[in-house]
Amino acid sequence: MFGLPLFGWIGIGMLVTILALGVGLKVEASRLATSKAETVAVQGKFDTFVAQTKALGEEQAAKAKATDLINQQYKEQADANVLKARSELTAAYADYRRLRNSAGASSGRGQMPAAPSVTSSAARTCFDTAKFADAMGVLETGVPNIIEQGDAAIVDLNAAKGWALKLKLATSLSP
Repeated sequence: MFGLPLFGWIGIGMLVTILALGVGLKVEASRLATSKAETVAVQGKFDTFVAQTKALGEEQAAKAKATDLINQQYKEQADANVLKARSELTAAYADYRRLRNSAGASSGRGQMPAAPSVTSSAARTCFDTAKFADAMGVLETGVPNIIEQGDAAIVDLNAAKGWALKLKLATSLSP
């Protein structure tokens, strides 16, 4: 063909292959260097992000801890107020029961006279007077218990509203 021996052609092929591999190696080395530079830049941005996020998290944790401390103080105040109000209510209702059940009340002083068990005319009565008196007795003993439970619920509700208001004011004033 061109007058080169077979080994010459093999040598030229090997030289072209080596040159091609050298160029490919140079291109890949350049790409690797660029990739390393981009990785370092991204890692720097990531480290900055992590540091900012950690600082923000620590700041929020400190705020939450302060809010929890304030909340605990308000809860203790509310619990003390509820305990005081409940003890006052208990004492007031104990006095009420004592007065109601005292000897003076049971002897009839200061009370309305008992209703007659028999009326003058059965035609004018539409109920049994004895059963009515029993029902009124049940009502008179049950109503104070209902009122006492309602007063206890009002004390609890007022304490919760006061606590919530204090928390709202504290959180609105904090930065």
